[in-house]
Amino acid sequence: LQLPAALVMETLLGSATAFQVCSSAWLNLLPDAHRSSYPYFNAFATPNPKAWWQLPYVVAAVIIAYGASKADSDVGGATGVGFWAAFLGGFVIIFASRLGGGCTSGHGLSGCAILLVQSWIAVPAMFAGGIVTAVVWQVASGGSFFVA
Repeated sequence: LQLPAALVMETLLGSATAFQVCSSAWLNLLPDAHRSSYPYFNAFATPNPKAWWQLPYVVAAVIIAYGASKADSDVGGATGVGFWAAFLGGFVIIFASRLGGGCTSGHGLSGCAILLVQSWIAVPAMFAGGIVTAVVWQVASGGSFFVA
């Protein structure tokens, strides 16, 4: 998918832009005179195949993930995470992906593939953050640092 995305859409794989398109949709409800007050959001709210192509990509990823978890009888299998905690966590991830200049798949698949320095810094930092979080979570919940 990387090569067709680069050749046809003149952009690389990732999903962070799809979240920005969705969060900018409210701008379409405003009159045109007010839309110009929000140039950043307006760039994503205006229909543009180069930004909007990621919407079906993300929807397909959600449907496929749901189908895979349904096939394994694992829908809703995350224990200890309520709806609002999951919703807030998802919002934080989306915010962080925009703040970090792309999502994990964007940096890992696209940025590293074209040798972007920031992606080669971001991906190991994401892995390190995940490892540290897992260790802290394990120790804070009464577990051992070393799993037997």
